[in-house]
Amino acid sequence: MMKQTIRWASVACTLAVLMATTNQAFALYNDTSAPLDVPAPLNNNGNEPQVDWNVFDPPLAAPQENTTNVGILDPEKQWPTGQLDCAQGFRQFNELTQKKVYNIGIYAPDNIETTVREFNLTFETYLTETVGKRWNPPIEFKMVPTRYPLIAWIDEDQDVDMMYADSGFFSCTGTEIGAQPLGTTLSRTKVRGRYYDLDVLGGTMLVAADNREINSIDDLKNKRIAAVKISEFAGGQSQFWVMMKNGLDYIMDPDQVTFTDNQEDVVRGVLDGSWDVGFVRTGVVEQTTDLETGELVDPELFKVVSPRIYIMDDGDLFPYLHSTPVVPEWPLFAKQDLDRIVAEEVSVALINFEYHTLVGRAIHECLDAANSTAEFNLCNSRPPRYFVEEARCDTTRELAELAYQAGLAGHHSGFRPARSHFELRTIVQDIGFVEQNENGDWQCPRVTTLYQAVKCP
Repeated sequence: MMKQTIRWASVACTLAVLMATTNQAFALYNDTSAPLDVPAPLNNNGNEPQVDWNVFDPPLAAPQENTTNVGILDPEKQWPTGQLDCAQGFRQFNELTQKKVYNIGIYAPDNIETTVREFNLTFETYLTETVGKRWNPPIEFKMVPTRYPLIAWIDEDQDVDMMYADSGFFSCTGTEIGAQPLGTTLSRTKVRGRYYDLDVLGGTMLVAADNREINSIDDLKNKRIAAVKISEFAGGQSQFWVMMKNGLDYIMDPDQVTFTDNQEDVVRGVLDGSWDVGFVRTGVVEQTTDLETGELVDPELFKVVSPRIYIMDDGDLFPYLHSTPVVPEWPLFAKQDLDRIVAEEVSVALINFEYHTLVGRAIHECLDAANSTAEFNLCNSRPPRYFVEEARCDTTRELAELAYQAGLAGHHSGFRPARSHFELRTIVQDIGFVEQNENGDWQCPRVTTLYQAVKCP
């Protein structure tokens, strides 16, 4: 898609970019280089590390005899120590409130083909395999990708039951039709050799590391800025909000703002000098490819304007420096009329995804470490508890492989119970991207062209 640019010569106002007023620009990352807590490989008398091929398969604790109440099993016999009861019946299909096929609307920020490739295993194959088979005959889940979610899901009332988009779009959908979150993504990312499963993200203002002219928010005035879209929260709106909070107007103060419609193009443009500053979400730099070399770009070539740090729920530092408040990762959310039982089953399946993935990842690590046909065959035949002691009783090798491959494709490791979006809702209203219409109802602007979203001060 062609990038869109606004200059003083073409419109009565110029788009601007955010910058915080007091802070300096620093390197791209926080220093969170502590090693992963991974057990060291076993050594064979000081020689090369060897895989421990002892089968972990502990017997269940033997139940005690019940001599007092004949015919009634005591708790130890009904629920042996360490054994999870995994027997499940089928859900009864309700023709009044349930459907044979559930459609999941997926926001496609870059292009439809990429979105389908990244998420069809998660939202079609995995949900149909786990949730669908709780009914007999099974129900199904289908993806419906779109470039313009608010228009498709609300204005055109597209036949979707659940939706997957960034937190900004969820805030709008929740405001207008009362959508309810079912789970928040755990985005899997690797920073300086360490893997993280992140349930939050932030917006970043990038400049080239050797740029000596931009070291604070004030330095962004009269500069060339690139953002993804005016409707993109972490690649535009959140930076505009920070800018406003520091006395700059995102329309009047920049020399130029270009919307590239692609996050990687923003990163590349900062490197080649097409613009001075780039607005993207955290983690995009690490996924950006140099078109000339085919290699990933070096994150050390950038610095972050007005950097912030954030301490996550587990006490660890968020691994990226960022310029905006952090907000929840992409949620899966549902319309209010989604059947409660279906919503429950989907939520449970989303949370269980992470535990299935752990087994799938361990199996692949085993296969990667195998040095003989015998070792390879062991990795290909042992049950889930051989690889992960606390594996769920409903995790099969096939389900573990499906979850693992779906996570790789979608750059995630699963989902967690939904995080709160109240702070984000305040931000989008504060910056003017949630407004009251003539009827007094709150709604977000519909954006199919750039000029529909521009409001001059």
